[in-house]
Amino acid sequence: MLSLGAVFLRGRFFVPATARLIDAIALVLAFGTIVVLGLDTFGRNGVLAALGQGEGEPLHPATFWSYAPVWFAALAIGVLGVAFRRGLRLQRDTEGLV
Repeated sequence: MLSLGAVFLRGRFFVPATARLIDAIALVLAFGTIVVLGLDTFGRNGVLAALGQGEGEPLHPATFWSYAPVWFAALAIGVLGVAFRRGLRLQRDTEGLV
């Protein structure tokens, strides 16, 4: 499997592999942060319950919004993936016109 850097070094920008790799990066960023946030809350509440401190505490807004820059980056990278798919389609449509 090629990395995005290897595809770019070969000079193949508008190929389906590039768009798939960019989409994979965006999805891993988005869902990875959701998994980390969920596991962090799950672990913290489990430790508090084991210590007998009650049911646990709800998720603090500062903890939730600390992951917002990663979600915005994932959104921006996803939009970049859409742009690469459009570029692929445009390149396919314009082949052989000149």
